Amino acid sequence: MKKKEESNGPYFPVSDTCNRTNDPPRGCLYSPTSFFLTPISFSSDEFVFTLYSRKNESVFEDHINRVYQVFMTKAELRCSTIPECVEICGQKGGTWNTKAASCNITMFLHRVCYRVKQEAGLISLDTSDLVNPKAVGCFSSSAWSPYIYRPTPPKSTVFLAIRLNVDPVVSSSLFTQGCSDRHLKNATDAACFGTSHEEQLIISNTFFVISVCVLGLEILCVGFVCVVWVGKKRHVSPSRIMSPSYEQIFTPLTYAQFHPVDLPDELAGLGTKGLQERIAVNGTLRVQKPSFADSLPGPVEILNVNVECSDRAKELRFLVHVVGDLHQPYHTDASQQYGSLQTVTVGSITENVHFFTDHVAGAIANPRDLPFSSQSLDLIRQLGKSIGSRCTAKERSGDISTLLLRWAEASHEKRKAIDAVLQNRSDDRLSPEQLEQIQNLLLDQLCLAGHHLAIVLQAVYAPRSFRPLLFLLSGLLLFIIILFKKQHTKKTKRRRRREAAPLLGFSE
Repeated sequence: MKKKEESNGPYFPVSDTCNRTNDPPRGCLYSPTSFFLTPISFSSDEFVFTLYSRKNESVFEDHINRVYQVFMTKAELRCSTIPECVEICGQKGGTWNTKAASCNITMFLHRVCYRVKQEAGLISLDTSDLVNPKAVGCFSSSAWSPYIYRPTPPKSTVFLAIRLNVDPVVSSSLFTQGCSDRHLKNATDAACFGTSHEEQLIISNTFFVISVCVLGLEILCVGFVCVVWVGKKRHVSPSRIMSPSYEQIFTPLTYAQFHPVDLPDELAGLGTKGLQERIAVNGTLRVQKPSFADSLPGPVEILNVNVECSDRAKELRFLVHVVGDLHQPYHTDASQQYGSLQTVTVGSITENVHFFTDHVAGAIANPRDLPFSSQSLDLIRQLGKSIGSRCTAKERSGDISTLLLRWAEASHEKRKAIDAVLQNRSDDRLSPEQLEQIQNLLLDQLCLAGHHLAIVLQAVYAPRSFRPLLFLLSGLLLFIIILFKKQHTKKTKRRRRREAAPLLGFSE
């Protein structure tokens, strides 16, 4: 083997000017490298050799493959479809095997470099802890493997090199973590020892200031959304939900002309006694003047602590009344004057269909007829559980206008179903089977009314959610922690490199 000296570029072999703040006063020592080199002649795909010292003593022997095959699966290529795998395989210099569903890559030997040590005049492969005890290569960039393969054939002769473990090239590769390996042909300033502590502080402080500014901006944005948007959309008073200003609450119900909703007498204190609210054909909730909302001194803010409890109760009763009326099937169609022109007879009692369906066709007792007692309350609770188990609301939340339209249309379909049962009578009298059919339809509507009322109450009374703000704050905090951890790791690595540099003769 021939001895060769090499020094390429002004900062060989470390590729760093070593003149940054807190670097050694006289910088690094740039020295040439001396190593042994010989070309490899392959007579077959394998090259077998033995290395001898000057005293003709065997140092080590090895065999080197000129090529070898790499097989990569879909998972290793991180691809899912065949075209994608073919493309990625081609980028790696391989050929896609459709039958085996793998990428076959032929790797060609480009150079070989062994790292040796000298102790007591004897040469041997370096398995000490100075560099890497598990591999005997010369470069950190190749994971200290002595063989360097690439997916393209070499364009020139393949050489085998022998370097000492204290060779400047080996030491540079170790303490720059392979950075200097990429600049051996022209060792310019590549800052392979990393940035200085002051530069890291400037970078980290800059990112910290940017993070604080972004955090402040996001807090303002989220606060604005929580206070303005959430407050506007989620905390809407019942009078606003049901007022004429909410255009298209009930979108066109072509089957309805007008429907009267008689407000209970308890709302007389608001100037609403005898008031008739009407749903018009064009879908807008119209109110004879004065309207419920207009009768108030101002918009009722349900969450305002200054609002009297009695006013809140009246608002709530109004909301329950209107949502309940919406689910009465005979409130959605003006034909036969909402069923008041038709009569139905059950037993000895004859009444109009509208009133008959108002009290659920006699399926349940009117709570108002019960005495006020704990037993009555228990009965109402049990009745509520029984009715509530009859159905499951498809919606959990959503735009109130859209939901109200959907519920009104579903209520109208129940009206059609009840009419179909009534048309099968020979006279006004209902058979037990027909009565049970109508009762089941009305009980289902009553069940849905309860579920849907819960959705509306959630839209009105639900507390404000600060989860988006907490999520953003947590994300920014995690980002800052990762950033500082990364900067701290860089500083630690640079400090360790500087501490180790004198051991390798790079500085005084």
